[in-house]
Amino acid sequence: MTTAPLVPLHCLRQAEPGPPRLTELPTGTPAWLLTRHADVRQALTDPRLDRASLYAPGAPALSVVPNLLDDPDGLLNIDGIEHQKLRRTVQRAFTPRAIERWRPWVSTVVEELIDELTAQPAPADVVAAYTRRLPVARSP
Repeated sequence: MTTAPLVPLHCLRQAEPGPPRLTELPTGTPAWLLTRHADVRQALTDPRLDRASLYAPGAPALSVVPNLLDDPDGLLNIDGIEHQKLRRTVQRAFTPRAIERWRPWVSTVVEELIDELTAQPAPADVVAAYTRRLPVARSP
């Protein structure tokens, strides 16, 4: 099976706002497309629409390639009390004060990666040289 290349998010054509409508994911899985704020808000607060169902046995595939965010035990994919417990565990690491302490180190890593990227012959692979490397750089 040949799959079409994934289109970067910033290049996607935005759907016109309108009522919910049935569409299809790249995997062929039917899905509802919500384009109005009120509809999205209603869906996000409806307890029948949970993340756990996305990873239930027999659930259809959501993407054509494996994705780090597909981990059913990840913070973004668990619901209710379990989500709250995990979020409380990590939230102190992401306070404004904690983030500010990391700023000098992150700036250094960004500068180094940009310097390496600009030293490469054109065209350069920004994803391989920068985007993938930044979040996994080792801290001091």
